[in-house]
Formats: sequence, structure tokens, C-alpha cells
Amino acid sequence: MGDRRWSDTPRWEAPALAAVACVGVTLRCVRLDLGWFGVDQARDVATALDIVGGRSWPLIGPTMRRVTRLGALYHYFWALPYLLWRDPIAGYWFAACLSTAALVVTWHVARRLWGPIAGVVTAAVAAVHPIWVIDGRIYWAPAALPFIGVLVILVMLDAPSRRRIALVGGLLGLAVQLHLTMAGWVAGVALLVLADRVPPRMLVPGIAAGAFVGAPALWAMVATSAATESGLGALPTRAPHAPLVPRLLAVASLPARVVAGLGRWSEGDANGWILGAATLVLAVVVAGGLLRLLLATLRGDRGARVVLVPGLVTTLLVLGLPGDAWYYYLDSALPLWALAAGALVGTRRPATMRAATRTTMRARYLGAVCALGACALFALSTADWLRRVAAAGYMPIAPAGLTLDGRPGRDAASAGRVTTLAVKRRAGVLAAALGGDFEALWHRVHGPALADATGDNGFWFRWSLDHVSLPVGARTAVTDPRHLAFWYGDDPTAIALAAAPPRAEVDRTRIGPLLAVRYPSILDYDACRADGAAIAVPIRVSPDPRRYGDGTPALPPTLPSRIVCARRVASAPRRLDATTAAAGGAALLADEGGAERRVVAALGGAGTVALAAGGRSAPPARVAELCITGANAAVQLVLDRRADAPAELDLYDVPLGVGCNQSTAAAPSGATEP
Repeated sequence: MGDRRWSDTPRWEAPALAAVACVGVTLRCVRLDLGWFGVDQARDVATALDIVGGRSWPLIGPTMRRVTRLGALYHYFWALPYLLWRDPIAGYWFAACLSTAALVVTWHVARRLWGPIAGVVTAAVAAVHPIWVIDGRIYWAPAALPFIGVLVILVMLDAPSRRRIALVGGLLGLAVQLHLTMAGWVAGVALLVLADRVPPRMLVPGIAAGAFVGAPALWAMVATSAATESGLGALPTRAPHAPLVPRLLAVASLPARVVAGLGRWSEGDANGWILGAATLVLAVVVAGGLLRLLLATLRGDRGARVVLVPGLVTTLLVLGLPGDAWYYYLDSALPLWALAAGALVGTRRPATMRAATRTTMRARYLGAVCALGACALFALSTADWLRRVAAAGYMPIAPAGLTLDGRPGRDAASAGRVTTLAVKRRAGVLAAALGGDFEALWHRVHGPALADATGDNGFWFRWSLDHVSLPVGARTAVTDPRHLAFWYGDDPTAIALAAAPPRAEVDRTRIGPLLAVRYPSILDYDACRADGAAIAVPIRVSPDPRRYGDGTPALPPTLPSRIVCARRVASAPRRLDATTAAAGGAALLADEGGAERRVVAALGGAGTVALAAGGRSAPPARVAELCITGANAAVQLVLDRRADAPAELDLYDVPLGVGCNQSTAAAPSGATEP
């Protein structure tokens, strides 16, 4: 399976590659704000902006799930796009460009080794493979792994030289600082060097380059403790290992499982059969290609060996992890899977095609047609997934489907929803319009969907305060005294709020799956007391996006068990004209006179909270609700929790009279971003 010449270019190759390129680039680059933006992205973007702004020069990389700390080049590599553009979306464009470049290099390797048919098939698989597309649209380490891996393959294809060995050493020194799974590529390249019997003197530049570029990784491992960041689960997690055959079947089904795990809008998906059929066909094609690469390697074919060994070693190492290790640990092996599909249908020499039997050629053409058919189904399924995310504004997550074995573990036990970058950006802009600094703003945002609106350690709230045009003085003083609460749009409370009559002081905005409501609160948060001393309510830590675990809520150990918050002094009741009364005058007077107003106290974490006011009380619960009237002077909270238990306390009222003297009463949803 040696080197092919480029003189045998058929007429169909250029239009076929153009079509593949259009599909691949479109799937990777359209609406990049549909990706997720969690605490990982918040940390990396904030650190990158600090680097390009000269405010920080990290010497240590991020924690790799409490196994170790990565090298500092991680942060400097991901800061590159922000040298050109300071908007957070720049990192997503950088990731998409890396994914597209990996597609081009993978095609080049297949075309060079096995000819035009193999090149087109390989390019098609790389262009539309759901995992490659989805992970290549996100600002995170897995987006860069296929590019680094296939670049190593390309450099290793030619005969070893001091320059090529040095380049490979430098690439691997960088790779192990992007993700620990790239250590498998180091082992695979070492095996290739041994198989090539490279003279020791030729290895010196490679070892020196690898040591120089990879020195930050060694420093990170020996100089720091991975446990310095809070809120991280250990890896490997403690799920048992699956038997070999079930594990291989689970890995083969990853393309369908990942799309389903990131897009389970309903139990019965009408497009499920499309994904299943495409995944089955691709698995058969890739398995056949891997077998052909293995046989060629055993026969001494160096090109096949260079393609197969590093990706295979990495795959075997990842398969040795516990069952609930995440699917993207295999992202660096994606080029191998695409190249295997090309290897199955490719040929070594034009003469080989002429000498091949008609049956052999038919089998190869059938394999190419099947692979391209599966790619067409993948393209349709991935495009449909993007359409659904755009329409919904979130991804319904089933974490168990995103593990190697497809079963839950300690880090993948519960389902939830993850809002998109576009939704979080809009939520941040809406919050920043209230004005004030971040600390003041952070105590005026509430609601059961707050975690999904700010599941980034407050990054977008801070970013919007710094970059969104606000009135003069808005950054130092509160310009809008209203509060802001987030509900899920399908929450009965949100439905009631959306249907309630209009009011000047209440601003309702639909943001993707969320309903954001800005309203004047009836609670006097400045008058909250505990044992006679003032206490800030809501009680939650102020998140720092630069520290991965600092967003974990934790109440102080000395928190009093009783808190009292006064109600704001009501203004004199207004006289309503006939038009206003017909539009819902009772709701307009919900916080004036004797109309009732629902108050909600939500305790996140272990424990319960009880509410009482004016002789009324709500039983202890994680989310306690109580309807109070204008005659109630104060709201009393009684907390029952362990002193060392992580928790947070939110206290807010529901505007427009919803839930009490209105007919639409419902408990808020408790779902949060996992």
C-alpha cells in the first residue's frame, strides 16, 4: 500500500471533493454559537484573554480531572485566536478551522497512499462523521486532537530524517499538553521509530524538541497537585470495565449514541433509524479497513504501519479505561477511522486496479458506495441535529450515552439540558442592562433556570458588563433597581407569566428555552437579618470563570439557621381606569394593597428550607413556596442543613400575582445544567 502518484487524476475527483468540502465546511462553521459554553470554555477563554491582554502569564495548565495538571502550552495554544479577535466566539472559529484542516490533511494522506477513490471516501467520512463535526465546533481540547494526530502521520510518512523527527517530537510535546490521551500517540510513534530502526543519532533532535516543547507538562506534573481545584470528579471513574466484545460494540455505535446523547428531544426519534443504519455501515467499512491495514502492516507496508499504529495504540489505551470514561477520549483516533475507510477501497498502484479481478473491483466499488451512502445519512442527521439545537436553544443531554460503554457512572448519572452559547450571550446582555458591578448584579438574579443561564461561572455576565454599551455610570452604580429571574419556557410558572397581562415595570423576554423576567421585587434584600446582623441574600458564592471549580456553591459553615427579610413598604393603591381593569387590574396591584404574591426560597444542595410570614407557613422542602399579602411585614426562613454540606440559597418573589390569587400556580422546575 505504497505511495501513489498524482498524475492519475480522474475528471470526477474535483467535483466530488468540492461537494465534500462544501458539506464539511458548512457543518463545521455555520452557527458556531450553537455550541455549548460551560465552565471549561469560560476558564479557557478568560485565561486566553488575560494572556493576549498581558494580564497573566500562566506557568501551569488546567487540571485533567484530578489525575494531573496539563502543561502551560495548553493555555497559550488556545490563546492564539484571540490575538486577532477578542470576542469569545473567536475560539470556536479557531476550533472549526483546526477541524477543517484535519479534514484536508486526512484526505491528502489517503490520496497519496491509495488513490483518488480512497481520498474521496476518506474525505467524506472525515467531513460528516458526527463526533468529528460536533467536537470540532467547540472551543475545547478534543477539537485539536485529530489535526495534531493526522499531522504526525503526514510527517512520518516520508523516510525518517533529523528534521522530520524533530518536528514530530515538537508536535508530541505540544499534544500531551492538550490532552492526556495523546500519550498514546507518543507510545505509537516510539513503536514506529523502533520498527524503522532509526539510528540513535537521528533521534537526538526529536528527543530534544520533545523535551523542550513538553517541558511545561513535566513541570506541571512534578510541581503542582491536581487537587488544587475544587469541584472536580476523579478520573478514571469507578464504573466497572465491560467485557471486550460488548465494549467494542459500544464503541462502534458511538456516532449514533453521541448524537442521541446530545439531542434526546424525545424518546422515539423518527431519525433514529437513519443514524443507526449509517453507524452500522460505517462500522463494517472501518472494521474491514482496519483489517486490511493490519495485514498490510504485517507484510511490511510502511505506509499502512504509520497510519495504523499510533491510532491503534491510543484506542487500546482508551479502551482500557473504566466504562464511564467519556467518548471524546477517542477523538485523536478519528483520522485512523476515516483512513481505514479509504484503505478498504483504495489500491496501491494503477496496475493493481487493471490486474484485479472483476469481483475484487466490484467489492471495492460496493464498499465505496456503501461508505458514501453512510456519509450522506450522517450529513443529513448532523444537519438535522444542528437545526433542532438552533430551534430549541439547548441540547438535551443524556450523559450515559456519551460514555465509552453507554452506561452511567459517577460523572454521568443524570440527564439535563445545556443551553447554547447564543442563549448565554443574550442572557448576559439582558442582565448587564440592569447596570451595577458584578457583585451587585449577582445578588439580583434568581430563578430555577439561573444555572442554565449562567452555567459558565458567570463569564457572560462579566463579559457583558465590560463590553455591552451601558448608560454613563452604570458600571459603578445600580441604574435599574429591578431584579431578573429565569424560568424554563415550558415551566407552568413561565407559561403563566407569559400569559399574564402587561405591566410597565415587568419586562418579559424569551431567550431560547428560557423566559427572562425583569421586575420590581417586593422583598427588601437590604433589610435581611440573621441574629440581628445584616446578611446578604441570596446567599451564593461569587463565581470566578478563571478557576474551574470556584463556581461550586458553598454556604458558610457559620450560616444562621434563621433569616428574616422585610417586605418593601407598599405604595398607596392606585385607581385603575376601566381599560386597565379589563386588562387585568388585579395582577397590576399584586404588590400593592392586599393582593397576594408568591415568595420562593430554594436551597441548593443537602438540606431543607421553611417559609413563614404573617401566620402562614410552608413546610420544609428544598424549594419552599408561600403566598403572602400586603399585610405581611416580613418573611422568615428556617434552614436545616449540615454545616459542611455544599449549598446555596435563593430567595425571590414571582411577579404579576402568578401562583396565588391567579389560577396558574405551579412549582418551578429543578433541572440544571449538568
